[in-house]
Amino acid sequence: MKRLLIGLSAIAAFTAVPLLHNTPAQANFLKAGSNLVKKLTQPEVKLNLAAYKKEVEHDQIGQTKVVWKDLGSQAVVQPGDVLRYSITSRNIGDAAARNLVLNQPVPAQMSYVPNSAASNAGLLLSYSIDGGKHFSVRPMIQVKQADGNLIETPAPAELYTHLRWEAQGDLPPQRNIVASYEVRVR
Repeated sequence: MKRLLIGLSAIAAFTAVPLLHNTPAQANFLKAGSNLVKKLTQPEVKLNLAAYKKEVEHDQIGQTKVVWKDLGSQAVVQPGDVLRYSITSRNIGDAAARNLVLNQPVPAQMSYVPNSAASNAGLLLSYSIDGGKHFSVRPMIQVKQADGNLIETPAPAELYTHLRWEAQGDLPPQRNIVASYEVRVR
């Protein structure tokens, strides 16, 4: 009986000591549990880019109507065609996405159509004219005058290389933001 009590006491002490001293095994177990909870409550933003071609249709009485046709994977475009790109960002995670920023290039051989950028969430829009290195709400360029002086003037939309939309708040779980812009094929 004495041996049984000593044996049970040793087992109890052996079990209790790690709990009192935060052993590495226990710390790893607690960390794993904490990481699992964090993983379950992470934002996860899924992006989808779609492209549409502007077409003008005429009805039976001669009125014109603009329609946007999905380009899909079989896109054929000609110089002068106008395309609309639409970016949908959906938070499919369980926590709010913070500091969401969408960067989108103006494709080669295309020019941004002025004032065509839009969003459904009041995003802050800015533009780049240097390949996406710097962004500004109103990019400026220096133009040499006849007298040799340089003045700063707004950059023409043809020089825009990228657009950036910045969320002004968090994107809650299961919500989406849609941003779009138009370009003209050169």
